[in-house]
Amino acid sequence: MEIHIARAGQVIDQVGLDEARARFASGEFLETDHYWHAGMDAWRALPLLLAAHSKLPFARPVPQPPSLLDRVLGRASETECLARLWDLLAAAPDPSAIAPEALAALDAACRCNVRRRCADTLRRWHEAHVGMVLADGAVSGDERGLIARLAAALGLPADKAGRELDAACLRHHAEQLTLALRDERPTDETIQAIRRIESRLGLPEPALAASRAPVLRAHFEFLLGGKDNPAAALSPAAARALRAYAAGFAFPLDNHPDLAARLAAGESRWQAEHGELPVVECDMILGRGEVCHWTSEAELFQMRRVTVGLTYGGPSVRIPIMRGLSWRMGSYRGMRHTEDRFVSAGQGVVAITNRRVLFNGHLRNVAVKLERVIDITGYKDGFAVDQATGISPCFVVPGDPVVPFRMLNRLCRDAQS
Repeated sequence: MEIHIARAGQVIDQVGLDEARARFASGEFLETDHYWHAGMDAWRALPLLLAAHSKLPFARPVPQPPSLLDRVLGRASETECLARLWDLLAAAPDPSAIAPEALAALDAACRCNVRRRCADTLRRWHEAHVGMVLADGAVSGDERGLIARLAAALGLPADKAGRELDAACLRHHAEQLTLALRDERPTDETIQAIRRIESRLGLPEPALAASRAPVLRAHFEFLLGGKDNPAAALSPAAARALRAYAAGFAFPLDNHPDLAARLAAGESRWQAEHGELPVVECDMILGRGEVCHWTSEAELFQMRRVTVGLTYGGPSVRIPIMRGLSWRMGSYRGMRHTEDRFVSAGQGVVAITNRRVLFNGHLRNVAVKLERVIDITGYKDGFAVDQATGISPCFVVPGDPVVPFRMLNRLCRDAQS
């Protein structure tokens, strides 16, 4: 078979397959050259011809003797059919260029419709070709055409083969995106690297965006701590990187309000522990040099001993008088059972200053000096402040309790150092 070689739109030679392979290996023919032979409807990239002919991505089946059913039906065994079809694929200059006459002759020799009988195996062969095409991380228009024609040659539905190719490309895209996000490279380099990968897959942007969304969300949740670590803090550099990923990959945080809220909370937590503390306005009377760093509405709870039950008993004597009637004599007293519980002491406003924890409530006010704090306990909806003497208050706040908890730890260390 004469193969026409073209370069830059001009035919430069007509050679056989072996000569084309040798001159390509020597560098005389280039990867940018194209080829055509009789029976082809369009020119294709020369590397496709040589790679397809030189190696199939699956081994030749070993022919087995026909089974009893095969002998009754007078047909070849399935492995014999597959081995003959493999020979046709390997001998063709292009796996998709098997002539219809050759396929008809194969069916006649095997006395069955080979492609229909071996449909499951041929589907796996087609998947192996898709994997070979994706080995270099790129799918050109020529390669898409080759895969579609190969599906037709193997008797597979063209639309299904196209969906399988797109699905394989999307899996490759998701894997590469996951690896790139875990790589410790600058954010802009990571975005550019992923964009280069996407440009080589030949997929539409909506499909790529749908593939990126779950990977990016999983990456965001990992860096933001997830549900198992709700107290995670986020440095300014990490927050900038996440926002850059959201912008660079068309992943708007407005469409993911839960992630946006956790991102803002992570920044606030880091700021409370490492950054410059904000100075906020509050309605309480502060001392000279005292500034307020945080304030919020809160409910005050205090530890109190409360009665949880009563029992009665004591020494007594029962004197029977008549049947069904008696007289009891002796003492009869009650015993109180108590335990310590947090009891609400009213609503109000709590503030953290550089010197004290203040609470201005409807029922009572509380002031705890930072140098007298011996322990701070964080809860999922508030925080408790234990002091050396006096009542230790607990505050339930509506917002993120981790910010005041970390801020208070930091201020207490500074006040007691």
